[in-house]
Amino acid sequence: MIIAPRAGLLAIVAACLATMASGAQPFDQGRPFEPGATLTEDGMLIVPPGAMQPAHPAAVFAAPEDDPVAAEQQLFANGLVVPIGYGCPTEGHCDTPCVACRQSQFTGWSAAVDLLIYEPYWAGGTRTFYHDGDTDAAAGVRLTVGHESSHGGGMELRVGGVDFNDLEYVETATSPNQLGLANLTTFQFDFDLTQRVWIGDSSIVLGVGPRAGMLNYQFGIDPEMQLNAGGLGLAATLHRPFWRSPKTQFAAVGFGRGSIMGGNVENAAGQQVADGTLSILEAGFGLEMRRQCWGGDLVGRIMYESQWWDSNLMSKVYLDGLSLRVGYQW
Repeated sequence: MIIAPRAGLLAIVAACLATMASGAQPFDQGRPFEPGATLTEDGMLIVPPGAMQPAHPAAVFAAPEDDPVAAEQQLFANGLVVPIGYGCPTEGHCDTPCVACRQSQFTGWSAAVDLLIYEPYWAGGTRTFYHDGDTDAAAGVRLTVGHESSHGGGMELRVGGVDFNDLEYVETATSPNQLGLANLTTFQFDFDLTQRVWIGDSSIVLGVGPRAGMLNYQFGIDPEMQLNAGGLGLAATLHRPFWRSPKTQFAAVGFGRGSIMGGNVENAAGQQVADGTLSILEAGFGLEMRRQCWGGDLVGRIMYESQWWDSNLMSKVYLDGLSLRVGYQW
């Protein structure tokens, strides 16, 4: 809005008459008046914002009352903090966060490292792992890299495994039963195409893609054997926030993953012994924390996880324990 005092108004009108006589437009150094300019009873000239750029020094600018101010993020009433420019229909002013606002928290790249603390169980056959509570668990590592778009579509790459050494087992085929030492190593590779689906404030990430698994084992003086398999995997991950502050969020998380793959068993020399199938089922649940920092989200997570390895070429193997995650999303 532009407001000019009475004395300045007479000068402006005189300038208009002079420029009109010369054929020029009013305010040659700016834009002419547009419809909407009015003259009040007390002699004030009111011009809509943007209608002109005054050349006369008597004209004074008045800022609009609700001039939007650029901001890097918007804090909603329920504590959800999201960046500007994420596709919200109300540009970050919706009373309750819409899907675009919620999705903005997961849009971009992410990377995480999981520390796996698992304990193995061997079921079936004549051998059983002996658990004394001291040396059964082993630590492994899982790396995860992913990307998610503003529409929820994305990809996720996971690589990880656990190595168990000197596991005590009981051989029940002999009388009396004998104790021995075993080694067991697992490895998994997953590459999933994902899609996040929103249900209220909760989301489910569905994934499908190629998967590979390897299980290497040796009991006592028996030869080392390795089962290799590959196929298609399916996955689903649930994310349910339950507490928020301006920069921190806590959520309950759970996941399930399964696959049926074809493969073969090889000996230590790499010679194929037999063909068969391998199925791997995984499930887990726990808590996740997200903290805004350095322009992204620092992610921490603790989960109880369990894995089932089942093949027609060997006895079943169960792994269960904890996973501790540290990651970052940007």
